[in-house]
Amino acid sequence: MHRNVTRALVDGLRHLMSRGAVIESRAGETRELRSHVVRIERPEERVLVLPERRNNPFAALAETMWVIGGRDDLAYLTRYLPRAGDFSDDGETWRGAYGPRLRDWRGVDQVREVARLLREDPATRRAVMIIFDPALDFVASKDIPCNNWLHFLVRDGRLHLTVALRSNDAIWGFSGINAFEWSVLQQMMAHWVGVEVGPMTFMVGSFHLYGRHFDRAEKILARAPSRTLYDHGFAVPRFTTPLDRLDEAMDRFFATEDAIRAGAPEVDDRIAAEADDFLRVALQMLRVYNLYKDGADGPTLSAALDRMPTCDLRVGAIDFLTRQKRLRRDRDAWLTLRPEEQAFFAEYWAAGEDASVEDVYRVLQVLHEKKTRVYGDSWKKHGELLGVFANITRKYDRIESVLDGAKATADESLIHTLADLSVYSGKYLTWLAEHRPEAFGDFLASHGGDRGAIEAYHHNEGFDPIVDLLLGPKGPALEEGDDLRAMLSTVRTHYSALEDILTSANPDRGADVKCRAAAALSLAAANAIRFQAQVQPALYAAFAEEVELL
Repeated sequence: MHRNVTRALVDGLRHLMSRGAVIESRAGETRELRSHVVRIERPEERVLVLPERRNNPFAALAETMWVIGGRDDLAYLTRYLPRAGDFSDDGETWRGAYGPRLRDWRGVDQVREVARLLREDPATRRAVMIIFDPALDFVASKDIPCNNWLHFLVRDGRLHLTVALRSNDAIWGFSGINAFEWSVLQQMMAHWVGVEVGPMTFMVGSFHLYGRHFDRAEKILARAPSRTLYDHGFAVPRFTTPLDRLDEAMDRFFATEDAIRAGAPEVDDRIAAEADDFLRVALQMLRVYNLYKDGADGPTLSAALDRMPTCDLRVGAIDFLTRQKRLRRDRDAWLTLRPEEQAFFAEYWAAGEDASVEDVYRVLQVLHEKKTRVYGDSWKKHGELLGVFANITRKYDRIESVLDGAKATADESLIHTLADLSVYSGKYLTWLAEHRPEAFGDFLASHGGDRGAIEAYHHNEGFDPIVDLLLGPKGPALEEGDDLRAMLSTVRTHYSALEDILTSANPDRGADVKCRAAAALSLAAANAIRFQAQVQPALYAAFAEEVELL
């Protein structure tokens, strides 16, 4: 489970680089995860602003509108996606374009039909859109649809979307367009049906990363910030166009886009007259991009940006423009950031300079994953006391020695010990989720989790959801300290709470205390690592590199 596409991409790249099978494909060496499932809890949080990803939000937006408008022509698309021609058989169209298949499948508008089904029977399981066509696609072509099937399901007042894909490239496919385009369609469908947007799930036969993107993936992982733009509260423009006016709105959208390309003098007034917030902001985005493509200077681009409301797409536009060589150098001279944007970009542009607790956990997730591949369930096979708690105690005893004045041993530094302690404490929570579900459910609910999703926290696979829970906005409070000894004293406090209950006459009681103490202990150990990373960055960097090379 991931909050948004940014979180999903970072975790997906981490899994691909650490455990993806290396295969040879038509495009060369590839890392692949098979039968891969990605669940995004907030698909509307679709704008990807991530160091080293070099995302183009204008291209994603332009292609999305092209799909929803039912188009397949390259004349429109190549303005925003210059490499589109590489996937065309005739140089004029995409034969496998999703738009015509969704909007006119042999005379059937699948978008309208799905909306009708969901309106008539919100409980229906038949709201399906098909993209792959056996009559057309068992041929040799540059353009065979990768996305094959969309299933919309209304449950608990929310619209769920499941996307089935035969093949999904993490960079150009999943994060480049697919998560964006389907989340827009999902947002529109939810409006037409009158429900909230629910989660979006990708079921991918081959989730992969091409060799040409390996270095970029490593850089993304190294510099991924601890928070996304949505953690800063940026809004998502609302879509409000009724279904019976969709075609009219799309015709108006593309006519305005034509005027934008032509540089029509009245184009800004035409854009401002668009009543639908999402469509208006989308046109403002395309206006900014076309100005950029035509060589506009910084002040001209800033004036166009200033017409946009404060929202996620504006942040994406700023990120893109300030990465361009001709604009980056003097960005402070031409760019005017609003207060919310100042706070975000101050953090974003500094990403990777100092480790945060979130950054530490990203390394610990890799450590957990790699050790799990070697040791499996050995950490718990002797039960709660002799297995789980024994591992925690063994690591804690080394830290206790440091508190008593001893130096860390040569074969295991303090960072290594704290890392293992944090991981084992997190793993203990997965054990509690499985064996003490009622108490864990209370703990989960109190920290903003879904009590009905306890199984996601079971076994070794539950460690990543545990981390997301601990780092979430309602996660346990992080206790600060002035020096390393104060940090380690906090570790001692939380370990003692766990030890007291587990060594009592009735260690089976107090499962609620165990949940809270294990969570606090994991966070305290990770926070101590963060402190060491600030005062000994070279030591922390060596540890992080060692984890990557395990």
